[in-house]
Amino acid sequence: MDRLENLFFSVWRNCFLNKEIFRHLQLYRLNKRASVSSIDELMNHKYRDYISILCYNSSQILDRVGMIPFSVTSLYLNSYNEDIIPGVSIPSSVTKLSMHCRTEIIGPFQIPSSVTELSLHSYNHPLVNNVIPNSVRKLYLGAYNHPLHPNNIPSSVTDLEMFSFNQPILPNVLPNSLLRIKLWAFSKPLKEGSIPNTVIEFDSVGPMYEQPLWLKLFLGSIHRCIKTFGYLKSIYNYLKS
Repeated sequence: MDRLENLFFSVWRNCFLNKEIFRHLQLYRLNKRASVSSIDELMNHKYRDYISILCYNSSQILDRVGMIPFSVTSLYLNSYNEDIIPGVSIPSSVTKLSMHCRTEIIGPFQIPSSVTELSLHSYNHPLVNNVIPNSVRKLYLGAYNHPLHPNNIPSSVTDLEMFSFNQPILPNVLPNSLLRIKLWAFSKPLKEGSIPNTVIEFDSVGPMYEQPLWLKLFLGSIHRCIKTFGYLKSIYNYLKS
């Protein structure tokens, strides 16, 4: 142990290495976030290998490995509507992916399995299995409004938020991994088994809750498992009493 400690302090006391460490830490701090509007700007960024949060505000196709630096863990594709080439367009270092203007179809396995947090703000094509990778835990669908089928939402997802979704939710369609659900526009009746027993938080501000019959059906479906109802909590407590 003494030998290792002596080695550590001898390196730390080395003035050159000391300065280099702090210089790189400073570069990481200053270049952690970057926003670019073209491939040229991205490729010519002086400190591109220090970027961990990248906003790519361009529609230019990402068709070569390394265009997005492997240091990037959070990627915001704000204008990108071109092909997503598996293993090329989005590096496997990305764990958080947000696509704001995506209107073209996303195929199975195009999104890398490293992604654990996925936001599709404008996407409104019917989901097929493996479009959402099995690694995703948090999923946001902004414009999506098509029926869901089993395994469209993978069993890895624990947090699901859908802003425009207003389709019937059939029993056993949502995965049993879900803990939290937020539906902003939902107004359909719920059947028993529509909401998994694993869910502990449910939040909605949609017109569903202006319908007393639907509300009772909803509460009858999931009253045993829900701990937090968001805007419905006070109503739930009142009906339960």
